Order: sequence, then C-alpha cells, then structure tokens
Amino acid sequence: MNTINYNEFMKNAIIAHSDMTMNYHNALEFFILHRGTHKGQMDMVTYYNKEKFLLFSAGFLQADKNDNYFFEYAPKRDCDIMDNIEIRPVNDKIKITYYIGGQQYDPQVVKEFIIVASPYHEFKIRITFLEKPTENCEFVIHSRNYIMEPELRKKLMVSRLITDSNIYYQGMCIKN
Repeated sequence: MNTINYNEFMKNAIIAHSDMTMNYHNALEFFILHRGTHKGQMDMVTYYNKEKFLLFSAGFLQADKNDNYFFEYAPKRDCDIMDNIEIRPVNDKIKITYYIGGQQYDPQVVKEFIIVASPYHEFKIRITFLEKPTENCEFVIHSRNYIMEPELRKKLMVSRLITDSNIYYQGMCIKN
C-alpha cells in the first residue's frame, strides 16, 4: 500500500480557486470548463462554502453532561476535502469541537477533514453554547472545499494518507 504525506501532496498539487463558485455543482462545472485552459494540468479546484443557521429556541438543542446546550452539524459529503472551517460570528461563549468516527478532536489541531479518504467515518462539528443561547441566535459555518481530479481522488482512496493529526487508512480516519 502506498503512503502519502498530505502536506507534500497538497504542496505539489496544482490548485485553482473559484470565487464565483458556492457549491459542488458549480465547482465541478468550473473544473471541467477550465481544466485544459489552466496553466499546467489542474489537479483540484477550491471554493468557499457557507451554511447559515438560525436557532429559534434552545428547546431544539441537546444538553451535554455539564448541562450546556449544543448543536451538531454533519456537513454534506459533496466535496473531497474540507479545511479552513470557521464559525462566525466568533463568540467566546461557544466552544467548537469536531467528532470524527465518534472520537473528539480539537479544531486547533485538526486543520482539515479528507472526506474522500474516510467514507466510513462520519464528521460532525459540535457547537457548544457555554451560556444559554438567545432566541434567534444566528451563526454561519464557513469552509474551503476541494474538488479533485478523478485519478488523484482514486489515489487518496487506496493509499495510507498521513496528516499532522490523523492517519487515513482503508476508509477510516484515526488519530496519529
């Protein structure tokens, strides 16, 4: 089995960004239209994604063992890689945690989630409210998403992929 260092892989990839793209379908269209016109062979295209949430009442939220309310969001798996995940507005009364395959991760440590290399693990973003949220609490989850060239996608799917924080292997993501 081939082993790939994620940082080296990304450093060597030819990546184009589309500011006009806001979803998977537009990114795929951009990739197909511009693949041959981009200098060199384009390996991936990135686009910024945002999901807006409005909480009408804390009654819709779950509570953890400390009686803090939380909201869990499982991003759509319609891209190959997600990184630069942020919650806005930035608020010191919330705590962000990632759950990958049921294991808890610190977002300061895990910088990306490689969807294509972990089809068997669910990725959730948990927003814990350290104070009871107000009615009509609004926040937006931002991310940079990647769409890859099919051969590279296949390469990541069948390889052992090592990131700074995780190892992706046989469709699973485990702590490094």
